[in-house]
Amino acid sequence: MDPKDFMKKTHAAVVAGQKVPTREELNMKIKNTVRSWWKNETKGYQGFRDKGKSDPEFFAHNFARAGVGIKDGWDFTKDTLRGYIDAESLDDQGDNWFAYRDEYNRTAFDKKFRDGFETH
Repeated sequence: MDPKDFMKKTHAAVVAGQKVPTREELNMKIKNTVRSWWKNETKGYQGFRDKGKSDPEFFAHNFARAGVGIKDGWDFTKDTLRGYIDAESLDDQGDNWFAYRDEYNRTAFDKKFRDGFETH
């Protein structure tokens, strides 16, 4: 996020008496929301899976769109998927890491998508 945009939003929130979430708080909200979409098998999740994409790719796609860092997102994804898929496949140099990394890198950041988390 551009520092000027951040300062404008911070100022507007302070004037309105709202608490401004830190970057880490907003990232955690995003990660928990994406995990909820995955757990509840929402239409968005199902549509993504219907395209032949994996669960790690689902997380990567949404985290990249929302501006969550690649390592932070991967660590969260591993913790979430542990127990649902083979633990060895979640190694940092395993197939799921490469699928996650590739999906993350081909997905563009979407400011409106990230901003949507700030207002909900």
